[in-house]
Amino acid sequence: MKELSPNDEAIVRALRKANVLQDIAGHMLDQREGVILVTCPDGDHFFDIFSRQLEMQEGQCDKRIHTFGWHGGSIRLAANSPANKRPDEHQIFLEEIRDARTIKGINTVALYAHAVCGKADVCNIDFLHLMHLHLQAKAAVKAMNDGISVACFLHITYPDMRRRTYFVSRPDWDQWIGPH
Repeated sequence: MKELSPNDEAIVRALRKANVLQDIAGHMLDQREGVILVTCPDGDHFFDIFSRQLEMQEGQCDKRIHTFGWHGGSIRLAANSPANKRPDEHQIFLEEIRDARTIKGINTVALYAHAVCGKADVCNIDFLHLMHLHLQAKAAVKAMNDGISVACFLHITYPDMRRRTYFVSRPDWDQWIGPH
């Protein structure tokens, strides 16, 4: 497993300081009907991501997670993502989410990206580009689904093997990225 670079660690610290990456609070995500989870199926990260999502559901509903696992997770939902092999590939994933919403009656989506992501690395997507794609994915899901709730999370494995999952604040990201 590739490690988070010192530069990426510095960016993560800056994003934490700017409140872009926030500690998660499960009660803030309405999961009474369950959640559609979009994540990368990477075996080094998936269990931790899925377990965290289960924890966030406690007290809201019986365990109900409808999972989509594509290499790269949420970054595959962004138009023009280098992680996709065909120009319209993101549409297929977006349609799957829309269909799941209809079939399962779930109106909450949790989008996950993780660092370091092997798919992103192979596609030459650096950490900041991954963050851009992650948040573009949120906009794409919302554009295709009126009235849906979408939250972005980032799962990080630090070089010392600590694992953390953070909520990604879009307004704080927009404010932080503006001057960068």
